[in-house]
Amino acid sequence: GAELSGALDDCLIDGDLYIPLDYKTRGYPPGPLEDSQRYYGTQLDTYSLLLWASGHKIAPFAYLVYFFPKEVRENGIVEFNIEPKKLDVSPKRAKEVFEAAVKCLKGPEPKQHGACAFCNWQKTIAEFD
Repeated sequence: GAELSGALDDCLIDGDLYIPLDYKTRGYPPGPLEDSQRYYGTQLDTYSLLLWASGHKIAPFAYLVYFFPKEVRENGIVEFNIEPKKLDVSPKRAKEVFEAAVKCLKGPEPKQHGACAFCNWQKTIAEFD
């Protein structure tokens, strides 16, 4: 009763292996690999799951390619640094996250909590309407 979809930025093919690749543009250099894994790991896990579910053989890794300014010249011309990061991926992890999300969404709505920023935001929006 639920559908998972995504849109790859790019996909490398090495022999019969499909390797997801996602581009990230930002104003500063990327941090350590652990940060990339924490912030974008689920996204890349999901791409690998979708490729696998479509019948493709997948590599156990994917790439993030960061673009960040090296120099800004006259007339708005920007020269970029390019830094790739290789992350381990797991379609199994993506499937578990998806199933947990579906279960949560199909479950009862939790009660509001005064210390929850999302609850307070929703309450503010409801009062604004």
